[in-house]
Amino acid sequence: MRELEVLIVTHRRPETLKLTIASVTAEVRRAAISAHIKILLNGPDDTSREWLRAQSLEYFESPITLGPSAARNFLAKRSSAPWVLFLDDDCVLPEQFFVQFKKIVSERIPGAQAIGGPNLTPPGATPFEQACGQVLGHSFASLRSAWRYRENEEYFRCTDVELTSTHLFVRAEVIAKVEFPIEFQTAEENAFLHRVRQAGFHEIYYFGELFVYHERRKTWLAFAWQIFRYGRGRGQMVRDGFSFSWFHFVPAALVAMIVGSLFWPVATIAIVYGVLLLLYKVALVVATLTLTKAKGEGEYQAPWRAPLLFVTVHVAYVLGWWWGFVARSSPKTESTLS
Repeated sequence: MRELEVLIVTHRRPETLKLTIASVTAEVRRAAISAHIKILLNGPDDTSREWLRAQSLEYFESPITLGPSAARNFLAKRSSAPWVLFLDDDCVLPEQFFVQFKKIVSERIPGAQAIGGPNLTPPGATPFEQACGQVLGHSFASLRSAWRYRENEEYFRCTDVELTSTHLFVRAEVIAKVEFPIEFQTAEENAFLHRVRQAGFHEIYYFGELFVYHERRKTWLAFAWQIFRYGRGRGQMVRDGFSFSWFHFVPAALVAMIVGSLFWPVATIAIVYGVLLLLYKVALVVATLTLTKAKGEGEYQAPWRAPLLFVTVHVAYVLGWWWGFVARSSPKTESTLS
């Protein structure tokens, strides 16, 4: 019987898909684990199809590009193993990845129901990509979500804040009762893990050593769009009534303060905003000086990028949060696949 099924959704990224599957295959052999890969071509993708066919890998095809939740649900419904691993198509597994997983579920936390860890900047990444990874792994940028990008060896019971679907292990009994919410275009894994806990599955764990290497955005615009989408998903979650932590309301509090300050005396506004701006600049300097590098990253070669990236994170996230809070995204959820 298969111990694990690896579920990958991909669309027109054959080069990264090849690297991902090569690393999965190598680590399956290393761990001597009984595993099977299932892939969904999420839209027309001739190049990937031909390669998968040549490799004799099991794949399905959707004639349209589904939303991320609908695509994952499609594969999850076709899984028959005790564990599934949702894996992005631009990840590379490090050595001992499945060895670590087997130790966790057999020795350390045998009752775990969902498991994840951080995604780190790949070896050989450009200085800009390294900077993006280092900034995302700092609490000044990501608060508790910095665990998603931070090299560490910690483990603890966690919530959706610390995990992503970049690589997420989920037990079959959880998948049987909980689906990814199809109304979400982004932050779908956060909403999914909320629903998992609501369904009575609370054994959700973060393991720092269970990391993958994950591609970073290559341009400033792509990085800003990534953060905007994170904010948009969280804003939608708050609007739709999902539970939240205090820091998820920071964007709302910030805008409320700005609007409220319009009724203050001009002199008061100048003083308050002057002090806040000074404190923010000091925080930028401190955060930049305390950046640390993760596995595969070189030394931080351009410190001037860090303050700009921190500001990009804060501005893009707030704008995305309000967009998600006010407007609903509309991912495609239906497929002609049977």
